[in-house]
Amino acid sequence: MPEGNHGTVNLDTCYGSLSFTRPFPGSRFEIPAANDRPIVLHIDACWQPRLSGPTLSRQPLSDTGLGANRTRESSNARRLLRGLLDKVAPGGARLEQDVPVQTGWPQGVSTSITHCLGLTLVVAANDSRVGAVGIDMEKKARFSHNAVRKFLSANEYRNHQQLDPALSFCAKESIFKALPAERQKGIDFRSIDIALNPANGTFSALSTLESGNGFAHPRYSGYYFDCGDFWFCLCHRVRAAED
Repeated sequence: MPEGNHGTVNLDTCYGSLSFTRPFPGSRFEIPAANDRPIVLHIDACWQPRLSGPTLSRQPLSDTGLGANRTRESSNARRLLRGLLDKVAPGGARLEQDVPVQTGWPQGVSTSITHCLGLTLVVAANDSRVGAVGIDMEKKARFSHNAVRKFLSANEYRNHQQLDPALSFCAKESIFKALPAERQKGIDFRSIDIALNPANGTFSALSTLESGNGFAHPRYSGYYFDCGDFWFCLCHRVRAAED
């Protein structure tokens, strides 16, 4: 697969079509930075049909207690992350088999994982300007009218009327994954107030996400992509002194 931000890969699944235009599996995605070199994110993906019916019922639980599909997805994520580790930190620490993927990376390397209906995507960055990265993929039109009010703020509900709510949720989920771990607990997605810019496919967090000593909202921004029957969102958090 060629490197770069352009090109198309089409993937037909039993859940619908998936089309990567930018980024696509095995790609480098470059985020422009004013008066500095671009921030480079490495992205990879794989797809494996999910087990179902009698095939799934015959699969035993893994040693970790995960079902067959989750075990396969976890294995795929670990394999993809090992490959990205070679790109972002050549000669660095290895991802050991018994170490959780969230904790087995060299210092300074940021990663994120998402699973969606058999598809596994991973992203990694090794840049002093990046505090964390977050990715998410969601199937389009997956939310009912009542469900939307559980994760859209009143402001977003007014401003996102013409947009698929699944896109808003996808962007929020990617921001959530880029939050510091201690700020993820018990968070209400309605407190993550975002702005989506269809003109250039970008989004950003508008609120501090919490009162008092919240973090500066310009630190969270990202890109979203129309991938056939799916949305894909990619977010990064600008590193600050407390990271």
